[in-house]
Order: sequence, then C-alpha cells, then structure tokens
Amino acid sequence: MRTYIIRRLIYSVIVLIIVTLLVFLAMHLLPGDPILIYVSSGQLTQSTPEAIALLHHEYGLDKPVIVQYIDWLGGIIHGDLGTSISRHMPVTELIKLKLPITLYLSLLALLVSIILGIPAGIFSAIRRGTWIDNIVTIIANAGITIPSFWLGIILIYVFSLKLGWLPTSGYTSPFVNLGKSLSQAVMPVFCDAIFAISAFTRQTRSSMLEVMRQDYIRTAWSKGLKERIVIMRHGIKNGLIPVIALTGMSLSMVLGGSVLIETVFNIPGLGRLLVQAVFAKDYQIVQGFVFVVAILILLINLIVDISYGWFDPRIRYN
Repeated sequence: MRTYIIRRLIYSVIVLIIVTLLVFLAMHLLPGDPILIYVSSGQLTQSTPEAIALLHHEYGLDKPVIVQYIDWLGGIIHGDLGTSISRHMPVTELIKLKLPITLYLSLLALLVSIILGIPAGIFSAIRRGTWIDNIVTIIANAGITIPSFWLGIILIYVFSLKLGWLPTSGYTSPFVNLGKSLSQAVMPVFCDAIFAISAFTRQTRSSMLEVMRQDYIRTAWSKGLKERIVIMRHGIKNGLIPVIALTGMSLSMVLGGSVLIETVFNIPGLGRLLVQAVFAKDYQIVQGFVFVVAILILLINLIVDISYGWFDPRIRYN
C-alpha cells in the first residue's frame, strides 16, 4: 500500500506540472496584453510607455514565457501563487476568500446527487422493465444532456421571476443566515448536481443489474430470503463498488461546473473569479485556480482508489 501511494503521488506531481504548464502556455497564446487591459479599464491614472514598461517588469511579464513559468513554480514552493494584475491582491488571499464558497456549493451538489441518484438507480434496477424504471431512465438520460446554464436560466425565470419562491442570485454564508443561504443555494446546487444525479442513477442501475444476475444472488433467492435482505446484504455492497469511482469523478464535475453556475447565479466564488480573470488575461489567478483544483481532483482520485480495498477485500495493491 505504501509503495502504491508513493507511486501515485509521484504520478500526481507529474500530471500537475503538465496541466499547469499547458494552461500557462495557453493563456499566453491568447491575444491581448493583461497590462494594457488593466490600463484601458481606467484603473491606472498614468498610462505612459514608461509606466506600462514598469508594470511589465513588476509582474515579470518582460521575461520569456518559460522563465515566467519557472518563477511561478518557485513561488509555489514558498506558498506564493503570485499577485493578481487586475485586483492587486495576492492570489493566495483571493483563493482563501473564494474557495470556501465554491466548496460549500459543490459539496452540497455532490451530497444531493448521491442522495437522489443512488437510490433512484437501485430502485430502477429492482423494478426493471416496469413503468417506474422507464420514467427514471428517461429522466436520467435527459439529465445527462441538459446544459446546466440553460437549466439555470429556466429555473430563475420560473421559480424567481414568475413564482417568486426563490431569490434570483447571490450568496450568503450559512454561518450568517442559514435559511437565506439554503434558499439561495437551491437552484445553483440543483443545476450543478443534475449531471451527477443522472450519472449516479445510470451507473447504479447498470451495476445493480449486473450484480443481480450473479450466482450468489440466485442462491440467496433460493434460500427464501426476503427481498430487502437480498438487496441490502448481498446486492448493494457489491453493486456500489463501481459507483465509488464515479463519486470522485462527480466531485470533479461539480467543481468544474461551478464556473458556469456561479456566473449564471452571480455567486462570488472561485468559478466566477476564473471567468473574470480569463477576460482580463490575469495569468496569476488562472494559474492559481488550475493549481488548486488540480490538487483537489488528484487527491480525490487517490482517496477513491485507496477506498476500493475497503469496499472490496479482493483488491490488492502491489
């Protein structure tokens, strides 16, 4: 196990370097100069060539691209993700402010997708071929294809503008006002979770159908055990093993989906910050976002892989 974890950590570092390097190069290939964008926004009173050149030097933009990337890596070792060009704040401080908001909504979305998706998949598999199974399958297939941003606009129109049941946008910390926070989170969480709910339903149904065909399940039925005992003791534990991997993937999906959801619902999280940084060509914020999210996803995948051994004792790590 120790050797496996060490090997995975080494692979994770390599993947992290490759991902951040590709994003760094892609940002520099985009047209436009972040300093000129900053100057044109009117935040700089003196836009003389000397002042612009000084800003290029201050942010290290006068160096070759590869040197800028190496400098950025050197800053990471000391816990420094750079300074935002457009906001004049350390990127580390910005992430500390925005990341809890994104994690709060993403974890809620993951929890909702697990609570709704897995039971729906199990029930659909148990009642295979019935009208309930058909309805669940149709809804799950539709949920996979619905664009989250389009669904968000529809929900705002129906539940906010027409019915007036929910606020249109915004964010309130649950530690400040729990009721208002939950009411503001209903629509964005559902939009962020809709794909994961459908994926959990489809995967769970498929896994349970495969398990229910196994010999040991038929043996349990032949012993005269009740349906609840057969499903709970023998079916679910083995049927949910493939779903474990999907849990890690789903958290990655809801984290990635926060970029669109936070923009639609005007939520001041990390995803909305990324969108603003891309338009402003703020390299440091984009790099910091990619670095933090990549670490989260790599850690989640490692935890999921290790958890296989707990759910299935037959799995051994060499």
